Formats: sequence, C-alpha cells, structure tokens
Amino acid sequence: MLHNDPVDTPIGSLTFNANGDAAGMGLSIYTVKDGKFVETEFNITLK
Repeated sequence: MLHNDPVDTPIGSLTFNANGDAAGMGLSIYTVKDGKFVETEFNITLK
C-alpha cells in the first residue's frame, strides 16, 4: 500500500498519509501574464 512505503520519483521520495494522499508536496497555480508563467498566490502544502 502506498501509505506504508515511500516511492522514489525523479523529483525525490514521496510519502503518503493514512488516507493514501501524497504528503509534504507543494502545489502552486500559475497563470500566463504577458506571455510568461507567473505564480499566483494560490498554493498549498499537502500534509
């Protein structure tokens, strides 16, 4: 089961919480402004 063992990925080792959701990952939302990606104020870190 995923919540028992870390999984190695190209971006590092991922761990999972008791619900099986990825833990410790940060997610951000970007928008395109003047042809460039710009990070918005909307971001979370999964626990």
